[in-house]
Amino acid sequence: TLTRSFVGGTATFDDLRVNNVANGYTLRFLANQTLTADSEAFDITGTAQSVVVLQQPGGAVGGLVFATQPRVAAIDSAGLVVATRVSNVTVSIGTNPGGGSLDPPLPW
Repeated sequence: TLTRSFVGGTATFDDLRVNNVANGYTLRFLANQTLTADSEAFDITGTAQSVVVLQQPGGAVGGLVFATQPRVAAIDSAGLVVATRVSNVTVSIGTNPGGGSLDPPLPW
């Protein structure tokens, strides 16, 4: 519903939705045809379609924790990060020319 009545000085919207994925949407509220207020900008993300590497691993020395740890994100079809994604991500070695294993940190 795009129109609500003020009750006790406030109006609450509980069923708004935007149908297209994009960054930078704002909402404009108009009362009495002259009073306006704009929301802060917000983004609409879609459902996760893929995972991307945001930060590549680096500074790797055999048996030691990488100096630069990798960082990944779930993204939607528009390339936007899906911040509300609740899930786990698992890492494994993709190409293994040296026959190494990817181990958790040692307990020291």
